[in-house]
Amino acid sequence: MPLESGIGDRSVADSGPSEPDRGNAGAPHPALSEADRERALSAIRRTYQEYRSSGYDRRWHRVSPGYQRLIEERDRWLVTAVMESNPRVVVDLGCGSGSLVRAFDAASRRPKRLIGIDLLESRVATAREQGPWGEFHVASADRVPLEESSADVIVASTLLSSLRSSGLRLAVSAEVARLLRPGGRLVVYDIRLPSPRNPAVIPITPRLLRREYPNWRIEHRTLGLLPPLARSPLTTPEIVYRMLTAVPILRSHIGAVLTSPTRPEGEHVLGRGT
Repeated sequence: MPLESGIGDRSVADSGPSEPDRGNAGAPHPALSEADRERALSAIRRTYQEYRSSGYDRRWHRVSPGYQRLIEERDRWLVTAVMESNPRVVVDLGCGSGSLVRAFDAASRRPKRLIGIDLLESRVATAREQGPWGEFHVASADRVPLEESSADVIVASTLLSSLRSSGLRLAVSAEVARLLRPGGRLVVYDIRLPSPRNPAVIPITPRLLRREYPNWRIEHRTLGLLPPLARSPLTTPEIVYRMLTAVPILRSHIGAVLTSPTRPEGEHVLGRGT
């Protein structure tokens, strides 16, 4: 999974003809027209193509000791944040090739049911190989083929930063609200600073989360180390890595847990074209 781009291994957009039946998927968001949605998704698809053609995506697979610590720190935090509420159903939006499955297995902790959603069939196929105990589907993060209030926890790891379109982000936030049971959790791990080398992504900040998830309880912290530093030979000794991560301004990522508002019994999520 790319730790500085928000796209790379994890993808969120339209899935094309092999997408599963959308019988239970959320309705189109009223703030996002189909034309605007398609433009936003086309921009994401072009970004993926450029990553592959330019070789930019190879940087996400160059593992140095410092970068490996960054990945391990991410995985530990995600597993802890997801499992502390003892969820039955976890949905991983933008699951990529199954990094969350690998994190659960490495920690010997699994939810009762894990459902991964991703754009690219090749990555979904890899995720199925990595975690045969999970369920994986090719689908869009804003139109997930699951029933309302069917998830206890939703994970968005380096997902939101890839959504430059505010309309698409709002559509995804509405879909998250539809999928989560009242009081369920959205676990966000993402970049919190601009990426000068990658204009296709945006930083995810507490202010943005509060604006796009109003009335949700939000707890957040900073994590990680700026990827160029993490890849540097400087961080090969663990003590140096730990010293650098102790400096708040050098922490590259945000970890946030958002708890959805409870709603009266029988009330459904509105504002989605219904």
